[in-house]
Amino acid sequence: MQQTTLVDSPEVSIWMEQEPGSSGVSVISHFFRHVLTVFSFRSLKFTGNKVVRAGLISAAAANRNVKLV
Repeated sequence: MQQTTLVDSPEVSIWMEQEPGSSGVSVISHFFRHVLTVFSFRSLKFTGNKVVRAGLISAAAANRNVKLV
């Protein structure tokens, strides 16, 4: 992940899902403090059903509103 961020421009933000529980907090803390210290790094906590959340991006992709680089 760190190597990829070095190739990307500084304007690219890095987002990572924070898993529930204390291990998720630990992983995010590790990346924030030791791996991606000079990058724009944010974590996201998701709630709710994964199938419902996947439906939103699936609909956007079906309408050609999603681009993968």
